[in-house]
Amino acid sequence: MAPVDPQWHPYQDENPNISAYVHWLQSRKTQAGPGSQFLADMQSVSRADALAVHFLGGASEPDAYVVHAMSLHDDDMRRRTIERFGIRGNADSNALIRRMTTLVPQVDKLPTAPGIQAIVGVIDTDIALGHRAFRDAQGASRVLAAWQMEAEGDAETNLPLGHALYRDRLTELLEKHSGGRLDGPLDTYAFNTEAGLLNMSEPFGPHALAGRFAHGTHVLDLAAGCDPNDPDGFAGKVGIITVTLPSRRIFGESGEFLDLFMVLALQYIHDVSDAIWKKTYGQAEMKVFGYPTVVNLSFGRQAASKNPDIDLFPQFINRLKQKRKTLVAGKKYEKAARFEVVMPAGNDNQDRVHSNHKLKPDETACLTWRLQPGDQSGNFVEIWADNTEEGSNNDPEVALAVSPPGTDQALTAGEPGTMLDVQNGVRIYSLSVPEPVGTMTGKPPKWQGFLICTAPTESPLPNAQVVPSGAWTIKIRNMSKGNIRVRGMIQTDQSTLPSGRVGRRSYFDDKDYQRFTDIGGERDAILFDDKFGDKKWTVTDSDGGVTRHGSMSASSTHKGVACVAGYRLSDGCPTPYSAAGLGPEVAAPGENARRAPTASLPTDDSRTHAGLLAAGASDGSCVPMRGTSFASALATRFVAQSFVEALETGDVVKSASSYLYPASVRSEGKGPFPIPYHSDGTEDEITAAKLGGGRISHPKPPIIPRLGYR
Repeated sequence: MAPVDPQWHPYQDENPNISAYVHWLQSRKTQAGPGSQFLADMQSVSRADALAVHFLGGASEPDAYVVHAMSLHDDDMRRRTIERFGIRGNADSNALIRRMTTLVPQVDKLPTAPGIQAIVGVIDTDIALGHRAFRDAQGASRVLAAWQMEAEGDAETNLPLGHALYRDRLTELLEKHSGGRLDGPLDTYAFNTEAGLLNMSEPFGPHALAGRFAHGTHVLDLAAGCDPNDPDGFAGKVGIITVTLPSRRIFGESGEFLDLFMVLALQYIHDVSDAIWKKTYGQAEMKVFGYPTVVNLSFGRQAASKNPDIDLFPQFINRLKQKRKTLVAGKKYEKAARFEVVMPAGNDNQDRVHSNHKLKPDETACLTWRLQPGDQSGNFVEIWADNTEEGSNNDPEVALAVSPPGTDQALTAGEPGTMLDVQNGVRIYSLSVPEPVGTMTGKPPKWQGFLICTAPTESPLPNAQVVPSGAWTIKIRNMSKGNIRVRGMIQTDQSTLPSGRVGRRSYFDDKDYQRFTDIGGERDAILFDDKFGDKKWTVTDSDGGVTRHGSMSASSTHKGVACVAGYRLSDGCPTPYSAAGLGPEVAAPGENARRAPTASLPTDDSRTHAGLLAAGASDGSCVPMRGTSFASALATRFVAQSFVEALETGDVVKSASSYLYPASVRSEGKGPFPIPYHSDGTEDEITAAKLGGGRISHPKPPIIPRLGYR
């Protein structure tokens, strides 16, 4: 058993549920550092709404809100949440609960959508709602509802921050800024400014739509955009609901507040989709309640337990997907329509942000953690230990040491819910593994977690706390009686300071990690080897230490979502940056944890023609962008097309994974790629870690063919 160091002190005395990330943030807000500015940013983004200022400004914390949002779906969970977070006597919090029961506006603001058969939701940043790809043949908007979280607030809605525009208002703005006619040229700057999509008067407000590239616009075009006069009728069959997230700086250095915004966005799309359906068909005799809805969510964090019984975000998605079923219970409907979420695997495969060690009792692993010079953001590593012995009841116990360059700290251990200050600007938290709320499997977790936090290595602010750059050392020793697996993950990293332009992500430095192939190419987790005519896939990643396997986003490593990886259209190879699953040698942490992506779709046309062509920031523009976000967007489109086809043929509407995985297997059976998925029929687990069930062809007609690859 690990000896408990008396220097560890509780960090959850005042709030027994506060997350370690938020505690670290609050402990730094008194300094002239990122914490204070971040809290100020949170206040400013929600300045138009007193309840949001109360909630986001530090009176509560995001993990509590994720559970709170889950609790809105049934009375028992609501009661448990109120008791758990001690907000029974807080008038403001009770008002928040009443208000946040729904995010739907007044019914008169909602459009009707009688011709729509399915809904595509997109949660992203910088969505150019006026782009031709999102309008019908008459020039009117196809977007049914659009929530801009960072825009000026509207006190008349149920939204906690920002404001929403609905189809009729969007069409009015399109006409207004197109010379009074919907078929006229659009003044995109004026439209985007009035719609709250662009704010050049704020130094750090949304600016991307004034440039060429806009991530959310590109995603939405691939997921639901089309030629307004498309012959397939897609525009008339698929409606759009969007949520534009705040600027990345609002998420926090570690992305700690990202879950809050993702939860709000998912709940909004769910509730508004149902409300539009009720307004359109409420009095009609219908067998199925609601539009089948698929949401593309191209955000997530790298580090977490990646166990859906511990992490709250997958539990929220699971409950939200069940919500429609409870709405139809005892009603006139036979069943509820599907609500599905599609997420990318992530782009962290080659960033050296994941480690994996199997440790015997008293065995020690040593990680070199390299903090980069000139980094104006904090750095965070999560360490998670779980018991790998089949059927064992031994709890994992570890001791660890975090040593700045040139030092050698002693191994130490603290009880869950305690923290240790290694030196100024460096802290270790021993995490309290939460009692699962709405557990997906009902099995008690056998896990131990730690969070390591450091200040930036550089700050533009005077007197701000900084730490040295260079090679830090993390030692982890197995103090339990059985074998354990220990995974280290470097958290998402971004600068939050208005004057901080540099957020340089730290990485693990391992002498055994090979970055390049023998001929100088980028080394991936797997390699198709036909050098000697063998033509088979092999694992080229290490089986321990710093690995590419396991680099999938924590937000998508559960079966509640469809997870999508990327490949190149020219040769079918997985794109090197596309994150990998656990690999054939590592067991999944729980029956609802995801070992590998569901399927893969294109992210690049070729090595030289990187990315995919789709809508740019300006109306009618087309630009290339690359990343698994765009494979996820294409998968979302594939699912929406499958919804429509099922409804038109009378088939059962299935889950997103139930469309994507079989389609990927069928696609590989046709052998359309120069490099096969199967080598000799025994390599499925190897290739699945990168490609999932297989590669699906591009489901959207090309805007401009590039070298004939589409």
